Amino acid sequence: MQRVELLTALEQQLGGQLPESQLAELYTVRDLVDAVLASAGRGEGQAGAATPAWSTILNEPVTDPNALALAHHNIFAEVFSSCWGA
Repeated sequence: MQRVELLTALEQQLGGQLPESQLAELYTVRDLVDAVLASAGRGEGQAGAATPAWSTILNEPVTDPNALALAHHNIFAEVFSSCWGA
């Protein structure tokens, strides 16, 4: 997760955008910075793009009914009721 956050921050600050296929070839932070800078030099991505931070995304209210059902699913109650017939 930290690697993704670092990549996102670099892309936003430096203005580049890397394809996922290229990420497997990058082993150091220097490699990552150089690749993002090269991408920005080619005009790929947008400097200072308004992509929300993970903290913003995770604090948004959940409205998807499937996600809400998972959040309220009580596996322990299900297991105990099947074991003891409650």
